[in-house]
Amino acid sequence: MPVSCPLSSRFVALGVLACVTFAPAMASVPFDAHVQVLPEEVRLPRWEAALRGIQQDRVVMRTCLDDADQCTPPRLAAWRQMMLAAARAPWHEKLEAVNTFVNQVPYVRDLDRFGVVDYWAPPLQFFAGGGDCEDYAIAKYVSLRKLGLPAERLRIVVLEDVARGLAHAILAVRLDGEVWVLDNYYDAIARFSELTHYAPYYAVNEDQRWLHRLPGEPVPAGRTH
Repeated sequence: MPVSCPLSSRFVALGVLACVTFAPAMASVPFDAHVQVLPEEVRLPRWEAALRGIQQDRVVMRTCLDDADQCTPPRLAAWRQMMLAAARAPWHEKLEAVNTFVNQVPYVRDLDRFGVVDYWAPPLQFFAGGGDCEDYAIAKYVSLRKLGLPAERLRIVVLEDVARGLAHAILAVRLDGEVWVLDNYYDAIARFSELTHYAPYYAVNEDQRWLHRLPGEPVPAGRTH
């Protein structure tokens, strides 16, 4: 099973929060109405850089889906086959197909691959050489957007795995009144309500960013080992 990074490494991007005043957030579930939207002055440079890469990758991925001859890297060609099959499936099966496929990419620590503690890779870079938890979540996010799921139903969530004492990142999907988790730990998708050892810190999609709680704040009630 892949491991995640120590908590401190996931919050370099949130260092500016120390200079911003927030009311206590403590919203323990993605898409909760009480989750605070982060103000524009709070920058998340790793996510912003990943978004720029995603915009470039989307052109290549769209061409790949349209023309198999333009889709030569083996993993990208396999992604195309998965996506074409998933497009005909019900949404629950789409989530499972994307989660299972992306989880086949090798887990590689950012420090080993990029020489930095934390790096958010766009999908094609991740497919080419592997990555860690947020890279899996990003690739799943982009794949589900390509399958037609709107951004408002998707959030990449950085959270504390309370049971392991580690930071982690997953993709949360709101579908049919449930919040589903696509996790590189497991090929099966799960309801977030079942994963009581996951306590969110913050979440992002291409349109907004949300704060659940700051590092050092207590774990919300119901989020336990």
